[in-house]
Amino acid sequence: MGHKPGRVRMVDRRIMAGALAGGLVIGLTGGWLIWGQRPDIPATVASLIEDRCLPFVTGAAGFDGEGLEEIAGYNDSDDYVDPRTLIMVSVTEGPRCVVRDRLAVWTDEDRNAVFAIIEASVGSWVAVNNDGDMVLENLAGGLSWMRFLIYRPAARQGYYLIALTTGSDLGGSDVDPTTTINIGHGTFIGPARISEGQDA
Repeated sequence: MGHKPGRVRMVDRRIMAGALAGGLVIGLTGGWLIWGQRPDIPATVASLIEDRCLPFVTGAAGFDGEGLEEIAGYNDSDDYVDPRTLIMVSVTEGPRCVVRDRLAVWTDEDRNAVFAIIEASVGSWVAVNNDGDMVLENLAGGLSWMRFLIYRPAARQGYYLIALTTGSDLGGSDVDPTTTINIGHGTFIGPARISEGQDA
């Protein structure tokens, strides 16, 4: 039986991405140990959102990948890694830009600081690009294993930001905590309200 070309390409892309990511992890961790310096995670997240994601999502400019390492994307996304922090950035049509710590090593302090920056800056990042009111929601429903923050247009059409953290350190699934920040534009259809099973 012959292999399906699309499937082979997807596997190859994932292998390439994993190999490159592994090399970046080793190199970055070694640099931290040698020089005793650790980059500022919250400041880097803010810079990636302000300088790269927002211009792309709002259409002010194409995505600026200068200084980032491009890796083989998953599905239809273009994926990049900041070589200093291993923070991933993925961009897709829509448009949508995703910042995540899939390869990075974040402490609880990093995550708390990242969420604090989001809460302090989300208005200037997103609201200024929307007409009408914005809605700030936390859909975690008191569940300790999830941090969920949504900032969306009240009319559901426009620019939005979703920040989500889940993981074992928060009392949830058997995986390391992962934080994902989505910035996008379109008709926003919120996820189910976890505690009530209702639409957001």
